[in-house]
Amino acid sequence: MTETPTIITLERAAANCLGSLRQVHGQLNVDQPGETEFGSVRTSWDRYYFGEFAQFDALLHAYVECGGREYGNFVPLSISHHNLHRLIEVLSIEIRGRPIGETRVEERISDLFEAFNRLEKLQEKTSGAEVAGRDYGLPMTNAFTDPIKIELGG
Repeated sequence: MTETPTIITLERAAANCLGSLRQVHGQLNVDQPGETEFGSVRTSWDRYYFGEFAQFDALLHAYVECGGREYGNFVPLSISHHNLHRLIEVLSIEIRGRPIGETRVEERISDLFEAFNRLEKLQEKTSGAEVAGRDYGLPMTNAFTDPIKIELGG
């Protein structure tokens, strides 16, 4: 049986997401955005979104349902992930793994890059603000049980 989530397990899960989000974001070709192969970005995003982020999001919902009160900084993070996922779904349907430059709506390219930039900054801010100064002992990957490495920017 799973324990009731605490703010610390929620913070760990948010911090765990940052490294994986950066890996997905790093696949975007900043120098030539239209040349970014969307298929690999979509595959990596799905692995992250339905993996580590889904764990974080489930913890957030469980934490709120259990009466946790310190969730305010985490809600925008959840919403931003869901919004970016919707943009990725739209692009995926339209361009089907080809370079994102083949979209019929060129604004979607800049929207995708901007959404990733903003989400990563929000993730850094949320993770940094929430985990700074906390002693977690052994880091965790699965917010409930598995070991991870938590990296804090400094």
